[in-house]
This record gives sequence, C-alpha cells and structure tokens, in this order.
Amino acid sequence: MSYDLSRARFRSHVTLSSSKETVQATASTLWRHQRRVVNPFADFPDSLLQKIFCFCLPPDIDHADLKDVFLPYTLGAVCKSWRTVVRGMPPFWTNIVIRQESFRLSPPVRYPEIVRDFIGRSQTLPIKIFIYGMDWVKPQDLPTTHNVCPPAQFCQLLDVIAISSSRWKYVWLEMDSHFLAYLANKFRVSRSSNLNFVHIRSTPIGTIPNAQTLPLFTPRSFQPSQVSLRCYPPSKVAANGHWANVTHVRMEDIDVMEVITFLQHTRSALTHCKFININRFQGSRAQCSLPQNTRLSVLSVKNLELDFRYPSTTFFDRIRFPNLEDLSLCLSEEVYSGNLRPSILEFLGAFSLSLTMLRLLETPPCFADLQDILIKTPSVTDLYLQDSLRHPVKMEGVWQLRQDLIISPLLICLASTATVSTSSNSDSSQVFLPKLQRLDISLGYTFHWSEKVIDIFGPPAELWEPNHRPLTSFSVTDSVHEQQQERKKDQEQERRKGKKPKLEDIEQQLRHSAMRVVVLKSLLLQRAGAEITYTNQNGRDLLAAMRERYGC
Repeated sequence: MSYDLSRARFRSHVTLSSSKETVQATASTLWRHQRRVVNPFADFPDSLLQKIFCFCLPPDIDHADLKDVFLPYTLGAVCKSWRTVVRGMPPFWTNIVIRQESFRLSPPVRYPEIVRDFIGRSQTLPIKIFIYGMDWVKPQDLPTTHNVCPPAQFCQLLDVIAISSSRWKYVWLEMDSHFLAYLANKFRVSRSSNLNFVHIRSTPIGTIPNAQTLPLFTPRSFQPSQVSLRCYPPSKVAANGHWANVTHVRMEDIDVMEVITFLQHTRSALTHCKFININRFQGSRAQCSLPQNTRLSVLSVKNLELDFRYPSTTFFDRIRFPNLEDLSLCLSEEVYSGNLRPSILEFLGAFSLSLTMLRLLETPPCFADLQDILIKTPSVTDLYLQDSLRHPVKMEGVWQLRQDLIISPLLICLASTATVSTSSNSDSSQVFLPKLQRLDISLGYTFHWSEKVIDIFGPPAELWEPNHRPLTSFSVTDSVHEQQQERKKDQEQERRKGKKPKLEDIEQQLRHSAMRVVVLKSLLLQRAGAEITYTNQNGRDLLAAMRERYGC
C-alpha cells in the first residue's frame, strides 16, 4: 500500500515538474515577444546599434544644440544595453560644449565631472571643444587686479579642460581675458598635437592681465592651420614667427597695425584671409616694424574677404595682394563714395591681372561707382552681385528705381560690349569685363525682366565666336514670393474673360507680348549653349514658371 502511494506521489511530482518547465518556457517566450513590442531594438546586435547611433551625431558641432551635446547621456538613459553600447563608443564623447545654457541643465559644480567623463570615454581620439564663457560672470564680479584668478568653481572646470589640450583638434574659446589667460597657462601640448582650428574671442585689449603672450603657438606647442581671432590681437596669441602652419585666418575688430605685423611674419602657407572691421582703434598701442610709406606685398594669399563698415585708409594704402584670385567685398555705401574711394580703386588695381572671382556683397549706390570697380578688375571671369535694401520697403517703385540705378545700366553696358574684339592687338584695359564667363545676381527685391537682360549675351549665333565675350551663364535670385506669382496669374485670367479693354488691360497685353519675346529669346540662347537660371529664395525655378505663364 505504501509502495503504491509513493509511486503515485512520484508520478505527480514528475508531472508537476514538466508542467512547470512548460510554463516557464512559455513565459520566457512571451517575455521575449513583449520586449520586442515594447523595445524592438533590444535584440539588435551591438555593432548594428553603434551604426544606428552614429547617425545621431551632429554633422556640424558649430551649430550643435544642447540636446546634441548631452546625446550620450540621453541614449544611455533608455536602457542598460544602450548605456553599455554608448559607453563603448569613443567617437560619441569627442564633442565637449560648455555654454551658459548648459549650467541650467547641470550646475557648474558638476561640470568638471561631466567633462572628465567625456575625456575619459573618448580614449585617445582627437577632441572638439567649444567654450562660450563670455557671460559666465557679470563684469562687476570679475577680478580687478592682474594676478587674481577667476572664480573658484570655474578654475576647477578649466583645470579639467586643460588636461586634454594635447588632444584638441578643433577649439572655440569665447571667454573673458582672465579665464583665457588662466586656461592658456594650464595647456599640456606637444609637437605631435593635431590641432587644426582655433577661434579666440575675448574682452578688449586693455583688460588682458599683464598684457602677456599666451602660450598658444610656440615651437613646442600646437600650430594650427586655421585661426580665427575677434577682439584679441594676434601678438597676444603668439610671438612673431610662430604662424608657419596657418593657411586660413579670420580677424575681426582688431587694430590694423596688428594685422600688418601678422602678415609680415606669415610664411608662404597663408592662402585665405577674412578681415572684418579692421581699423585703427582709439587708445591702441599696436605698432608695426614696416617702414613709413612702405607697402607690404603678401604673395601667398589667393582668397580674400573684406567686410568693413568703418574701414581704415591704412589697410588699403599699405597692404597689397598681387596674386589674389578670389575677392569678396562688403563695404558700406558711404565708403564707396567717400574719401576712401581712390585708395580702394588703387588697391583693386594691384591684382587686376590675377583676380578671377569677384563678389560684391553690397553693391555701390550707383552704377558709376560699380563701373569704376569693374574697370579696375578686367581679368574677372566670375562676378557675383548682391543688392538688397537695408531697410525693406513695400513700395515697388523703390525696387524698380534700385534696379534702374545699378543693375540695368550694368546689363546695358554688357550688351553694348558683347562683341568687342578682345584679340591680342587690342588694348584689353579699354574693354569692359572682356573675360567674364558667369554673372550671378542676388536681389532683395523682385527682378524686372526685359529684352536688355537677354541682350547681354549678344546674338545667339555669335555666342561662341572668338571676338565675343565668353559670357555663357547668367543667374538671378530674387525675393519674389510664389503668392505674388499666383496673384498675377489670377489677375491675368480675370482680364481674359471678355471684359471691355481698358488702358491698363492694353498695357498688360503689351507687357505680356514683351515678356513672351524675352522668354523665347532665353530659350534660343539655352539651345545655343547658354545657361540662364531664375529662382527665388526658396529655390523655385521661376524661369520655368514664366514659360508656362506666357505659353512658351
């Protein structure tokens, strides 16, 4: 009896065990299915997750948002597996951005720990670091003596940042001179440093502690190829002679004597320069070793951009770029027509044989000033004009007047000289833009088309003749809105409904016929090989819309 009872209990235990295993297997299967529904990435291999996460990296850290800066922590907060994957991806930790807005998300006392975490997890990869510290403290709270350090909570942060200075690749520093001097004295750099770009913006020159030279560019430190300085003189960044590797430079709000001294000591590597508001500032003690009435010729520079609101006569009188190929000018109307005009024209004449690309980012107030500039640059093959009103107005008559004063005379002049001989026997200095191949115009108002616009190419049959200007490309971008085009189209349809002809209707029909001729001529020129484009700010092809509108 006891034997049968024991046997029955054993069978019951075996049955329960098998049922338990079945239930556990079923529960495990259901859990896996549920996890796939809730988190479909849970079963992805780590290698695939890494490839997906790489698409989350900001393409351009210059404009990275704070959510991009804290991206590793955001992804790591999803689940444990994601956190493990992100922590094992060094490229995710190479962008360090510190802004005033960052302190709202995390207080300054925690930032040294965050930066140390980024530096450690990036392992040995090059680091991009952006520090926007101009508003860290109020001006009245800054140290007033030369040897006083910045506030303690920021000193700890700067100490941690300086640890990684030997791995810096891209550096953007905007901070008070006290912070900048403190950070510079903490640098740990070597000849093997791979720093490529440095941007420095600080407080005015007079507030730099002890007026000391920061150890940024020395024979034993990194020597970047691209440098950007704002309100901070180059002589305070490096001693003369330590700019050997610089190829691109951007300077803003810097004394002209500092710029001349910098150009004196650059080597042949310098090819691109951008100068913004370079002037002789009041109270500046900057001096240069260039003898009086002597001009400095910078032979290596090929690309130059000048953006001056209050330009210095010294800059245009004493600096020359004889081998310049690409020039961008943004000068105020007062400069074009003021006492500085002769200096500018003489400055342009120094590279009249080498310049091929000319951009006028703010056109002169009248065609006479524009013509003087273009006559001084006969070698130009690509011309870009940007004409817009500083104070936008809604009066169409003002727009039309602006075009009649500047753009239309230029087009008429090009049309009248389209077939002027440019042979070796003729004087090329007497020919207006003899080598022009491409004309681009960008307007802040609506462009008005007419036959004289198309006539700049000359007769289509002579487009490729030897004695013909090689102009084969014309592009216009204006601010016309698609709603304006649709409204004009609706108005024309209403006029075609058989109403009695009024004077304005007759004028509209004449304009319609004239525009149809313009569109037909553009089609003939395009078939002959010319490139004509007309778009608005949104990139819409308005020329195609004109063809549809006028039935061509």
